[in-house]
Amino acid sequence: MSTARGRTAPARVLPGAALLGVLTASACGAPLVVPDPASRPATERVDHRASAPADAVVLLGVDGAGRPRQLGSAEVRVGALSLDGGRIVVRGTSPVGDRALRLPAFAPDPGPYPRAALTVAPVGARDLLEPGTRPFTWGTDFRVDRSTGTSAVDNGDNLVQRGLSNDAGFFKAELDQRRPGCTVTGSEDTLIVHASERVVPGRWYHLRCELSAGELAVHVTELTGEDGARSFASHVSGFVGDVRFEHGVPLAIGGKVGLDGRLLPHATDQFNGRIAAPYVGYL
Repeated sequence: MSTARGRTAPARVLPGAALLGVLTASACGAPLVVPDPASRPATERVDHRASAPADAVVLLGVDGAGRPRQLGSAEVRVGALSLDGGRIVVRGTSPVGDRALRLPAFAPDPGPYPRAALTVAPVGARDLLEPGTRPFTWGTDFRVDRSTGTSAVDNGDNLVQRGLSNDAGFFKAELDQRRPGCTVTGSEDTLIVHASERVVPGRWYHLRCELSAGELAVHVTELTGEDGARSFASHVSGFVGDVRFEHGVPLAIGGKVGLDGRLLPHATDQFNGRIAAPYVGYL
C-alpha cells in the first residue's frame, strides 16, 4: 500500500471543546465542506437500531450551518482534505434522519480526479481513538454511487480508516467491489472479513465492524426507514493483540490518509457516494 506524499496542503484544524471541531475552507479560501441550501434542516439524531453505540468516542454529525460536528465523547479536531479540487457537500439525509455528506464522484483514467476526505484527530495526551486491547466497533451509514470502480489512484471505497495496512496498528471499514469489509491489525496479527453479499448502488446501508475477544465481525443492514430491514453478516476468528497508533495519526472518513496527515495521491481509495454518522466506539 502506497505511502507516497503529494503536494496537498495538510489538514487545518480548529481546536475546540469535545463537541466541536470543524474545517470548512482550504488555504486559498475555497470551501471543502459545502452546505447544500436544498438540504432539509438539521434534526435531532434518531435511533439507528443497529448503529453507533450510545457512548461512541467519535460520532460525526452535521450542524445547522452545514459543518461537520463531533457528537461523540472524545475531544477531537475535525479537518477536511482535498486533492485536485475535490469537495464534500452536505446533501440530503439518510433514511434514519442524519444529514449526509456527499463525497466526490468517481473519475476514471486518464484525467484529473477530484478527491476529498474528513479527518478526526485526538486532542490531548490521551488518545481515546486508540483501542489497545479493548473490544471496539466502527462504521457508518452509506450509499454508494452506481458509477464507481478502480483507477490508477483509486482501488476501493474507503469508509472509515485509521492507519495504513503496513502500520503496526490499523483498522478499516470499506467496500471492495461493493462488498463491505473490515480489517484490523494489531501487535499479533491481522484479521480481515467481508460480508457474504454485495450492496446495491443507490440504496442506504449501515456497516458496522466489531472486534471482540477472538473475533472480527462485519454487520450490514439495509436502511429503509422502517422496522424489519434486511441484514447480513460474516465473522472470522482470531486474535490481533494490541491495536496502537503513532501519535497524531488521524482517523480518516471517505479516503486514505498517510502518516503525514495528507491524502495519499497515488492510492486515495476515494469513497464515491454519501456518508452519514460515521463513528468509533467501545463494546
